[in-house]
Amino acid sequence: MHRFRALAWLMAAGLGAFAVTLMLPGDDPQPPPAADAVEVPAASPPQAPEPLAASAPQLGSPSQAEAALRRVRERLRRIASQPRTTVAQLARSPGWIEFLATWLRLPQAEDDAQRLARIQAAFEQASGPVVRQNLIFLAALALPLEVALPWLQKLTRSADPDDAEDALVALAFTGEAAARAAFERLSRTPSPAKVRRIVDWYEQHNRESRSNDDTTRGLLRSYRAVEAYRREPYFKMVAYSAARGEQENRDWRLWVGWTERAELSRHESIDLVEAWLARYPGHPGSDDMALGIAWWYAKDGELLDAARWYSRTAVLPDQDVAWSAIRTLAGLCEIDLTPEDVLLLSEDEGISTPNRRFFQYVWLRRLAAERGFDVALRELRDFARREPDSEMAAAWHARFAVDPPKGLDSGLVPLPADDPLRRRVASRVPWPERGRKLWVSPAPPAWTRFGFHTGGSEQYRLHPWPEPVRLDRGRLPNQVRAWETLAELERRAAKARGDARADLLYKQAAVLYHDRDAVYPVYGRHTYDFSHTLTSVHTRYGFDGEQPAVVRKARQRFETTSLSYVRAMALFEQIEREHPHWAGLDKVIFSEGLLWRRLIDYRPSSHHVYWWRWAETGEMNSIRKTVATFERLIARFPDSPLADDAAAAVAWWRRARPNAFAK
Repeated sequence: MHRFRALAWLMAAGLGAFAVTLMLPGDDPQPPPAADAVEVPAASPPQAPEPLAASAPQLGSPSQAEAALRRVRERLRRIASQPRTTVAQLARSPGWIEFLATWLRLPQAEDDAQRLARIQAAFEQASGPVVRQNLIFLAALALPLEVALPWLQKLTRSADPDDAEDALVALAFTGEAAARAAFERLSRTPSPAKVRRIVDWYEQHNRESRSNDDTTRGLLRSYRAVEAYRREPYFKMVAYSAARGEQENRDWRLWVGWTERAELSRHESIDLVEAWLARYPGHPGSDDMALGIAWWYAKDGELLDAARWYSRTAVLPDQDVAWSAIRTLAGLCEIDLTPEDVLLLSEDEGISTPNRRFFQYVWLRRLAAERGFDVALRELRDFARREPDSEMAAAWHARFAVDPPKGLDSGLVPLPADDPLRRRVASRVPWPERGRKLWVSPAPPAWTRFGFHTGGSEQYRLHPWPEPVRLDRGRLPNQVRAWETLAELERRAAKARGDARADLLYKQAAVLYHDRDAVYPVYGRHTYDFSHTLTSVHTRYGFDGEQPAVVRKARQRFETTSLSYVRAMALFEQIEREHPHWAGLDKVIFSEGLLWRRLIDYRPSSHHVYWWRWAETGEMNSIRKTVATFERLIARFPDSPLADDAAAAVAWWRRARPNAFAK
């Protein structure tokens, strides 16, 4: 449902076209590191438009901004100077903008009874079906329900079926109980109106209303229903264009004088919106209406139902809020729900479930991260047998067709060349077809920035593909291979003792050190932008009291299990505790220093307020930890071949970032 608030404001003012560039954070350049001890190589509720004065500085030269301001002021003067209108003119105004403008310029009415009398008089004189519809919805929008109710109820029994349905819809979406129940019964049959069409701009919408015939009345009714439900124009520029000049900075709904609707409970509101979706399938406002249902569920803490509706929102026309829905869905599935909840989402409707492939992947990834790699691999093997044509099955069969993870040569005893963990074979299972391609982000595919083809966009926006989240096929087999490798190293370490166990723990840490995708979502980038997507809905919906602790706990779970660097740090610390006399302990401490160095600018963690290791600002604390770890190595192992590299790193950081060490 494109309202184009700021854009339409600027374009309506004659300000010309403008472009917006979205930049995502990338990895900062790295300062010269010390030697890598792991392998030891060489060292957006929509707002009303801002006043023109606030936006003018963005428009280019001062002369252009001043000219734009003059044009808008002249337009407002023309609107304000127009003469008062009459009821007869109201009866001849099919265009929704012109109709509202005529209503606003009628002489001041004494009370609501007189306003209703004007509407009834115009209805008797109405020049066409769309004018009659305008008057019916005007009564529901501009008059208190108790005033308009008798007249609208009478119309619901009209011999004209369109008048009757307009009155029924106007009453239902204004909140009248009997009309709501009647509309829910009506919604069992989809409307014959051709609502599956893109109407992006208020000018397009206004052209439809000017046609003043029966063919567009059903289409317009669907838009009037949304306006009656939300008590605001579907397109904000409708209100701006219809309003008088002196009302320039007033609230949108006051501009057109709309009243509040009857109070609806959450379930009544949800039932009404669901009925609208059923009555007008394929409508371009479907995703916005579904998003409202998802918001209701999430705000009330019913997160599984919220996830269902965010998932549905992401695959409904016309896709302008799909990106927002996907972001919230990812946060719910990764942070707030359990793996069993996510699996249930994938099985709700069987093979036709929207985002089913995404749910399956998140379920398996969370099993690997939280329950153990062996658990995830058993489930993945069984899943590949049940659904051999799935993307996850292809990743399972391709896991040994990619190179083994780095880190197997780390520690004191490298794995032999013929070790099964080093094997590589060709995969004979082809990847399944993705279906329609909706993505515009460049290769390699990263976190799914939602987009559309420049050609044929209407087709894709009205018939969305049910799998908007794309899994990165370059990263997915490597991730499954990392799970296989880590699971086997864990099995071997569980049977080993002494130095052999320490060496196997070190190799696990090395694999995680070198592969930050080992347990990280393969549909997400390693940036703060993606980390922000995974914010708990407890934060998103403004809970207070004890909820921040819940948020911190949820984020801590994700980050301690899904960030490879954090897992590697835990393993290095485990080696220090359990094997304090191992011959490779200097490499362990040095590797810890390198990990802290990576965490200085690792964006999924270092800039997030809830990250568990950041007592102060992430960057400053990581710098101090880096230096302190290297200094600990120098003090404990002064004769280590890594001591000189550690000393060079300490000197560099103290010289380059003295503010991190200021008292």
